[in-house]
Amino acid sequence: MARFVLDTNTVSQILRRNATVLGHLEQAADGGDDLYMCQPHDDADLLIAAFTRRLRATVVTNNAADFADLGVPVVDWTVA
Repeated sequence: MARFVLDTNTVSQILRRNATVLGHLEQAADGGDDLYMCQPHDDADLLIAAFTRRLRATVVTNNAADFADLGVPVVDWTVA
C-alpha cells in the first residue's frame, strides 16, 4: 500500500476528467492506497509555516488567521 498527496494541479486534472490521471486514481483506489489532499492554504503560507516549525520559531504577521490551523506560534507586532 502506498501513500499519495495530491497537489492542487492534480486535483484540477481529476475535475477536468483527464483520462490518464483518472486511470492512476482508480488504480490507487483499487489498490487500497492512501490518498491525501493539503489544506487550502496559499503556498507561501505553507512554506513560511514549515520554515517556522523547522526553526522552532514564531511567525510574525498581522494576518494570524492564515496560520491558525498550521500548528505554529503566531504573534502580531502591529498590536500594542
